[in-house]
Amino acid sequence: MKRPGRKTIRLIVIFVVATIVAAWAVHNAGYWLIRSDAPRHASAMVVLMGSIADRALQVADLYHNKVSDKILVVEEGMQARRLLEAHGVSLISNTTQCKNLLLQLGVDSADITVLPGDARSTADEARVIAAYLSRYPVGDTLVLVTAPAHTRRAAMIFGNAFRKAGLIIVVTTSPSPYNSFNPRAWYTRKEDIQQVLFEYIKLAAFWGVERWKSS
Repeated sequence: MKRPGRKTIRLIVIFVVATIVAAWAVHNAGYWLIRSDAPRHASAMVVLMGSIADRALQVADLYHNKVSDKILVVEEGMQARRLLEAHGVSLISNTTQCKNLLLQLGVDSADITVLPGDARSTADEARVIAAYLSRYPVGDTLVLVTAPAHTRRAAMIFGNAFRKAGLIIVVTTSPSPYNSFNPRAWYTRKEDIQQVLFEYIKLAAFWGVERWKSS
């Protein structure tokens, strides 16, 4: 029986190594999306819109733990809401629901600032927050509260928006532990698979296009 040549052995080794690296990358893909570095104290917290209950719970925890007593929320764009209002039907916005939850969780109404913006993306929220902080400085440290898989991209987007606005603000993140995302086995659950894939697609769009756009 003819022994495999050096070229064949080399290809086999490359294939095995590539397989191991690919398996490692897939296994850790969920973990890499999560960034958690909330300080003991921050100038303000920003609640990013999306899932409501888990983020409100985390903001309330941080608030009661004295991380910050200033909470910023950007009004989320809801095109369907305007269509309903045109038909005389009222609908409570996600932003209003988030604020109401915070109030029920013991947050003082005076500590919540809702900013108009009709935001439809994290980039929209970042631009609104940057414009607000340019006019009304609150300090040099900001905590973003959002879903775990969204934290790394959100920090990149806000950091980019602040640099364009000439703001020197440290952006930190606090992923909500009340979210159901499971980074250890994200590939076993349909919702987590969709979330991870969408986040990496959006990260590619941010690095390839969005971060170069003018403010």
